[in-house]
Amino acid sequence: VENKVKARQQAEKVAQKEANKIKQKIEKREKGSKEKKTQKGRGSLQREKKRARKEEAAKGKIDDNDEVERIEEVTEEKPKKKQKMLKPPKKQKRDKDGLDDLINEYKSSFTKGISNAAVENEQASSTTANDRSSVPKRRWFE
Repeated sequence: VENKVKARQQAEKVAQKEANKIKQKIEKREKGSKEKKTQKGRGSLQREKKRARKEEAAKGKIDDNDEVERIEEVTEEKPKKKQKMLKPPKKQKRDKDGLDDLINEYKSSFTKGISNAAVENEQASSTTANDRSSVPKRRWFE
């Protein structure tokens, strides 16, 4: 029973909406035909104003002083430029010696409990790993 009532109400609403649309279209046609004749476009209004200004200037009604004052007013109204924020200084690049020192200090902070001899052996082995003196001068394929 409720579904039939809801369906009937829905159908009434749809019919009312369509009736309103038709009514609004008719009113719009009646008003639109009258208003279109009286309204002018934005461009045509601007052209009329421009023509009027040219005619007044030709007749001498507008003084040059008025135009100068208008220009001065425009220049005074310009806002001052905002000052730019200062950028923070860039971080300096550290030299490699300083970087090596930092690495060694970092490693030593972990190895406080371990003897320094082990750390020195590690450093020595890292330098000898890149040593090319033990490599023969001639290669096997030459």
